[in-house]
Amino acid sequence: MRLWMDVMRDLESVMDNHERLFDAWAAGGVDGLVVGPVYFDAAALYAGARYVKRTREPTPCFDPNPEVYRRLVPEVDAMSLITDWAEQVHIALATSNEILDNLFTLLGDRGAPLLCRTPVVVVSERGMAHACEKGCEQVIIAQGADEGALVSAMLQWAEGVNL
Repeated sequence: MRLWMDVMRDLESVMDNHERLFDAWAAGGVDGLVVGPVYFDAAALYAGARYVKRTREPTPCFDPNPEVYRRLVPEVDAMSLITDWAEQVHIALATSNEILDNLFTLLGDRGAPLLCRTPVVVVSERGMAHACEKGCEQVIIAQGADEGALVSAMLQWAEGVNL
């Protein structure tokens, strides 16, 4: 993947021109774009930019409280999923080790063996090693972490399996 990192650009200038910019990046072979930090206030970033009279302070595009970004495992009763596993689950997807760990936590001791026998798609060698350490018997590495690569890995698995 060819990635373009556009750092210290205000979001307004990207969004005002997004069709032209995105087309140009794509024509140059760029598959991914990272813009950051996301900030609405061009004058603070560019020398010579003029401030537009405003009635309020710029709005941050993120919550400065790190607690809101903490990942939590949902508290759910997974018993119906465990009971109907064979009919409902044919393949699992874990784009990070933390996601796989959370899935094992949700399923508990009763569901863990089911997950171990279910094919699991991961996005890296590290993910494969982690899944194997957890006891997963069939681990498939996708060609990337993007949606297309994940779907492709699942479709390739499904082509060889009668569901």
